Amino acid sequence: MGTAVKEDQDKWLHEMMEDLIGGQFEEQPTRRLFRKLRDINGNRAKPTSTILNENGQPIKTKEEKLAQWKMYFEEVWNVQSMVAEKLIASV
Repeated sequence: MGTAVKEDQDKWLHEMMEDLIGGQFEEQPTRRLFRKLRDINGNRAKPTSTILNENGQPIKTKEEKLAQWKMYFEEVWNVQSMVAEKLIASV
């Protein structure tokens, strides 16, 4: 069964390529080319931007997501400097 599927895929791809080559002199060849390429490659799903709260539950509202990002960056950037204050002041 695997070879039949592969043969069908090859046949379909060959037909798509012939269609692209045959339509090279039409009015909007670039648009058609990209549509065919999208058909060949398939539609790619956009990655989701799921943000989890402290309990591991997904955050749904924009306000909650922004608050979670704010809390995250406060934790990341509000750390004690390892560089001596005198050295920083001299620069």
